[in-house]
Amino acid sequence: MFKMKLKSMFNVKPKMVLSLSLLTLSSVSLFGCSSTDYINQEEVSQIKTAAVVIYSVPQEIVADNRDATQIDRDKSQNFEDMNFLSIAGNLVGGATKKVTDFLDSESDVKKNISGTEAADIALPQFISEMRKLKGWSFKTPTDVASNSEYQALSAELLQDQDIKLERSSTRIAKAPTNYVEIGLPYNHTATVDYYENPQFKLWAEKTANALDVDAIIVMNDTGFATDGQSFFSGANCYTKSAFHFAMFNKKGEKIVDTRSAFEESTIIPQQGCVDGAFLKSDYINALKQHGKDQAKVIVEKLNTIKS
Repeated sequence: MFKMKLKSMFNVKPKMVLSLSLLTLSSVSLFGCSSTDYINQEEVSQIKTAAVVIYSVPQEIVADNRDATQIDRDKSQNFEDMNFLSIAGNLVGGATKKVTDFLDSESDVKKNISGTEAADIALPQFISEMRKLKGWSFKTPTDVASNSEYQALSAELLQDQDIKLERSSTRIAKAPTNYVEIGLPYNHTATVDYYENPQFKLWAEKTANALDVDAIIVMNDTGFATDGQSFFSGANCYTKSAFHFAMFNKKGEKIVDTRSAFEESTIIPQQGCVDGAFLKSDYINALKQHGKDQAKVIVEKLNTIKS
């Protein structure tokens, strides 16, 4: 057991070392899948108003040491074998280094973060950062969720047989409170088949008009998870993301279809990291940062896609 814990503490992952040298974009590493990229630059250049109408995430956000782009199922974190050596080893490198505060290994750690809670916290920050970076005016999540037409149209969409089939064959998804979700793609490279569904296109058209925006945004984050740096790299926790991003205009036409990802979010001040899981005192700020970093990498991606 002692030997195993030391290996965990001092293991230096290659991706962690690489990320330390990529200090641009607040240490967020940018990835994408160029083979699937599509953008109608003329349409996008005319956008002034937008709304995020689907923002799907895993059922639970847990510690996962796989690359975000490789996450293809939900993974539970096992805390049974945690001991003080592991906790102390992770805490030594924490930004605020409160190693004198002895932890109860279970009660102080946010082992599983509800997907709904994570989406509720991350999405407003994503919107705020997108507004800042793109200059678009956005409907708030409350504006979207409280719109009676959005709710009625979404309820109708979920009754479509093809959508039901699509939803039943995907990973279980969670969404912001009172948002519609149509399941989560199996992984980052999977296609989102419902984009081409006639009923979905009709829903996109009617939803954009109901919200009175130039475009609606659909996001599916298949790689949303937490992880931790090695002891020598700083021993901080961070989030990771691998998401599908699409936009549709008021005619229900797809004007953007791409993917983006980051393996290490911007590190925030924190009191410690336990086996890739945040302490309860830190995870909310980390989820806020997750939304901001999503906006940064997708804006960077949109700026590089050619029509």
